[in-house]
This record gives sequence, C-alpha cells and structure tokens, in this order.
Amino acid sequence: MPKKIGKFAESYADEAGITAKKAKQKNPKESPSRAPAPESAPDAGAVEDVFKVRVDPRNYRIHPEKNKKLIRKSLSENGAGRSIVVDKTGASIGGSGVLEQANQLGLKQRIVETDGSELVVVVRKDIAPDDPRRKQLALADNATTDQSEWDEDLLKADWSAEELDGWGVDGIFDSKPEAYTQKIDGLTYEPTGEKVSISELFDSTKYRELTAEIEATPNIAKEVKEMLIVAASRHIVFDYRKMAEYYAQASPEIQRLMEKSALVIIDFENAIQNGFVALSAALKEAKELSK
Repeated sequence: MPKKIGKFAESYADEAGITAKKAKQKNPKESPSRAPAPESAPDAGAVEDVFKVRVDPRNYRIHPEKNKKLIRKSLSENGAGRSIVVDKTGASIGGSGVLEQANQLGLKQRIVETDGSELVVVVRKDIAPDDPRRKQLALADNATTDQSEWDEDLLKADWSAEELDGWGVDGIFDSKPEAYTQKIDGLTYEPTGEKVSISELFDSTKYRELTAEIEATPNIAKEVKEMLIVAASRHIVFDYRKMAEYYAQASPEIQRLMEKSALVIIDFENAIQNGFVALSAALKEAKELSK
C-alpha cells in the first residue's frame, strides 16, 4: 500500500475484495546508459505489494446462517452502518461478518488509512433523527452481534484462560455438558415382527429395591412416602426397541395409550420415527427451525 495516498482512497470491490497495487516510480532524469542498481532484500516489515480486503479465515466469531441473514437484511434495507477494520495486508480484524455479506451484495468500499490515533466516525448524511432506518440500524447493530458466537477452538489455540478473563471473555475453558438442540436427528427403527412379552419391555429392578426400602423406613409422612415412590419410578428402564415391536402388534386402543405415554415415537413423514405424538406440532415446528 502506498505510504501516502491522501486521507481517503476510494476503489471498488471485486468478488473477494479490493485490490490496490503499488506503482513503482521511474526517475525521468535517470540516464538510460546507467546500469540498474541491484535489488535489495525485501523488508520483512514492509506492506505487501498486493493489498486485498478479505475475510480473515481465523476469525474468532462464528456466524451462523441466521446471523448472516440478519446482517444481509440490514445492509440491504438500511445500508452500511459502522465501519470494519483490517490489518495492513487487508485481512479483517473486526467486522468479518459484515464484510462477507457486503461483498455478496456488491457494495463498493472506501478505504480510510489510520494508525489508530484517531477515531474514525462514520456519518450517515442521508439519515435524519426521525428516519426509520436510524432505529433499525441501532437494533441491527446489537442484534446481529448477539446472533454470532465464539469459535472456542481458535480462542483456546491463541489465548490462555487468564488472558481471556482480562478481556471479559470467560467460560471458554470450562467443561460443558452436552448442549440441548432443536435439531431432530432421531434413530429410525423398523419393527421386524419379533414376538416380545410384557416382561421384556422394561426393567424395574432398581425401582422395586427403592420402594421396598421406602416402605421399610419408619416415621415417614404419607405425602413424603408417596413422593419418594413416584420419584423412584424414574429408575424404571424401558427397552424402546422391544417397545416398538410390541406396539406394532398391539390393538389400536393399546397403541393410542402407548402413544399418549410416549412409549413410542411417531415420525411426521414416515409413520415410525422420533417425535412424541402429543407434542407433534411443537416438534414439527422445531424441526423446521433446525433446517
């Protein structure tokens, strides 16, 4: 990048970004008979000959599809808001999500050179205080950030827990339980016609041990005893593969009762799949959201 190109330099983006090449100056007074000076070794700290605005592949933020859609919606309806920042080679430091969507929309770009000693203020001269786009931009500026998330693997590779804590980023190194998700990836089971007995459908060994201990314990109030026995039922283990076999051969009335107890799971398209019948509407909505 030329060291002095004025306060502002404007160019237009190609598909990946902006390309600006340094022009090598020729001395008009140089004698044509003079031998050229030998080339010196490149300066390791010099700016690259090719400057290209591009998304840094090691961006610390992950932008899910919903986040990308919100950014694209704001750019399309309200225009660009705050600026992005890149390093001297053009790789994005902040605003990678905006840069990606702006490139897809074909927005032209204006380069503002700074050494960080000044705050670059973006003035939207087309937006008045009562312009509806003003509040839309204010909302989008925060909403789009909330819809992105940390790339924890990259943060762990580049930072320690203490360093991140100094920037108010915590929980990255904490062990996390398996997260709940709206995505429905059920295990489909197709009944084979195997004959199964009622005793094969569940194992109540632990439940019976607990209830016997509860009954044998003196001085327990009736309400407490009932609560403990109900809680003990959580230890009944069902064999859902065999439950599906039994369900497939049961009468319609028994099937209805099994469905209401969520002992089997019915699919929206293929008849036998994961999804409680009583919650079919809510699960179907969740399934659509997970696509």
